[in-house]
Amino acid sequence: MQSRRRLSAQPTADDGARSALTTANSAGGNYRHEFEVQHQHLGAVLDSLAASLGTVAERPDDVGTRVEMLRLLRKLEHLLPEHFEYEEAGGYLAEALAVAPQLTRRAQRLRNEHSWFVTKLAALANRARDAGESPGSWKALAAGVRKFTYELRNHELKENSLVQDAFTYDTGGG
Repeated sequence: MQSRRRLSAQPTADDGARSALTTANSAGGNYRHEFEVQHQHLGAVLDSLAASLGTVAERPDDVGTRVEMLRLLRKLEHLLPEHFEYEEAGGYLAEALAVAPQLTRRAQRLRNEHSWFVTKLAALANRARDAGESPGSWKALAAGVRKFTYELRNHELKENSLVQDAFTYDTGGG
């Protein structure tokens, strides 16, 4: 019979007492810089999660690797909604759209994806907490998380592209 022990991973000191959002907001009005800082921080968490996925796929029976993956999913659960909230509250997007309002529809499509990402991440984190001891469950979970991180990175690339397009748009004024 499969054991259904629930894993728990509490945020650690290296998660930082202040989030990237708080750090970015304290910098002032340079939204493009804040945008870059947030995306770099998010990318670093996704890189760590990708490394953890590889380890879980290779050694799904290793409790330490599973706990690390859960810790990173929890960290992302806190970071991602905050990141999206900043983007939706104005942040870099308001500045970019003020310069290039023709990109509004594209920006709205990206905003509309945010709730899906937050919901999907919560479901994956719950699956990780409830996965028990079955190596097969962990391998399947790793595949789901890998797909999620791929889609999230693609979303972030589209946001980067939108901001680049906004600030390199040629208005033809001379």
